[in-house]
Amino acid sequence: MRITRIITAFVAAFTAAMLGLTMAPSQAATGVSDRAAAAPKHQIQNLQAGEIRNSGRFYAKGTAVTYRGKKILLQRKNKGSRNWNTVQKKRTAASGNFQFKFRGKCGSKWRLVLKASGGYAKTKVTLGKIICY
Repeated sequence: MRITRIITAFVAAFTAAMLGLTMAPSQAATGVSDRAAAAPKHQIQNLQAGEIRNSGRFYAKGTAVTYRGKKILLQRKNKGSRNWNTVQKKRTAASGNFQFKFRGKCGSKWRLVLKASGGYAKTKVTLGKIICY
């Protein structure tokens, strides 16, 4: 009975020591990701998206205040797909204004992607899903 207690205590001490050693590197790595997560996202003002007068064509426009003169990506994810595909790339104006016109299939999802720059984190803005009746 005494040997069982000694072996149990030894296993518990060994397990605690190993957990302590394996946790140290991951805590150092989280410091880097905390800094990236702490960065604010890009600001998009006056964002509008919708269909152009029942034509089957759609638009997205707005002002990326913190992303002037850089390329914004318009991405699509088709129904049943796992991956996002870049459909268009457009550079914002000096004022930050942008405008996209596009067509899409029923069930496709759309989003805008602004890459990380100038102290701001990568920003993904969901525009919506095309629903057909």
